[in-house]
Amino acid sequence: MNVRLTMRDSFLVLLKEARNDGDLARLRRERDILTRLRMAGVTTILSDELDPGDSSTKKQAPALAFRFVGRHNLATFRTPREWEILQLFQECAHLLTCLHARGIAHGAISPDHILLDRFSHPVLCSFGRASELDASRSLAKADVASLLAVMLSTVSAMPSNDPAWAKRLRGGKKRLSHQLLQLLQTAAESRISSPADLTAQLSELSVSYGVFPSLTNEQPIPADPTK
Repeated sequence: MNVRLTMRDSFLVLLKEARNDGDLARLRRERDILTRLRMAGVTTILSDELDPGDSSTKKQAPALAFRFVGRHNLATFRTPREWEILQLFQECAHLLTCLHARGIAHGAISPDHILLDRFSHPVLCSFGRASELDASRSLAKADVASLLAVMLSTVSAMPSNDPAWAKRLRGGKKRLSHQLLQLLQTAAESRISSPADLTAQLSELSVSYGVFPSLTNEQPIPADPTK
């Protein structure tokens, strides 16, 4: 798969081009899933160029053009502020809850498949291995396990914390980063299977530190807060 940024009508877009039949099958799957979903918090297709047709004046690789979200993803995101990590994780878990509520499993959750917009809200991309949830919920469990692994790796890579934030923590409480890591490790060890349960646990932690209100299933995570 060839992925590159290009300009279209003075706008920056992300172009995913198929190099072989396997790439083409994944792009077609991604197109079908995203067309069905039409929900906030997932990447947006701007142009379907998978079947350019014989009338094309030049040879063109089958491709999908996506709205450019931003240059960062969860693999590159770094912040010294613990509460920003916690907020982001809440939104990621809630986003997965919304996806599963639509009957879709992502199937390939990884740090680079969770993009961050200019407001640091998560946007899921790369739906080429997505599928409908199975009756046994094994695909849902796999999604949650993958998301927990991503979260654990992100917390482990977190830089030294913001001293200003540390001063706000009340008397003998443990650091938020330690509490968050402990929560994620416990969830992973218990093989938590519901993203809604994970969202609730993260929300409870945030409320205990007086940082953010709880997210609910009635609060969709916007892909672009300006819309």
